[in-house]
Amino acid sequence: MIRRRNLAALLLSILLPASLCAAAPVNIYYEATPLGGNEWQCVYDVANNSLATPIEEFTIWFALGQYAQLALETPDPPATAWDELVVEPDPLLHADGFYDALTLATGIPAGEHQSGFTVRFEWLGTGEPGGQPFEIIDPVTFGTIWAGTTVPEPSTAGLLLIALAWASKR
Repeated sequence: MIRRRNLAALLLSILLPASLCAAAPVNIYYEATPLGGNEWQCVYDVANNSLATPIEEFTIWFALGQYAQLALETPDPPATAWDELVVEPDPLLHADGFYDALTLATGIPAGEHQSGFTVRFEWLGTGEPGGQPFEIIDPVTFGTIWAGTTVPEPSTAGLLLIALAWASKR
């Protein structure tokens, strides 16, 4: 009986955050990979869960004092379908850095996602890089359509645990 309660608690701890993320109209997932020393790479997956208009532009923020040496590393695809820009955090202006991507095509429609957006950087913080603020931008008005925080990609181990638990109940 205790084992089933522990399994239920584990599944709840995995599924609840995933269900909350899925409820948002837009999610940007990240996978952070250490490259050696303080150098890291993040690969982003932009998911338009239910935003009525296609995602045509988005910005991910890199906090001043935690990131440096931002560099574009996006492979093709999606590189040729997006106009990408990185701007370093600037201590003189007390400004965060950012990565911005503007579609050159039709964007990301509701129910679709685009992965592969990649930024390499020097991590100045402690531990591992975590979630970052992001904004979905209207490229005509430059207004923010939606804002949130990037979330880690679901781990393969976590997904496997969910599948095993579901199968054991059958």
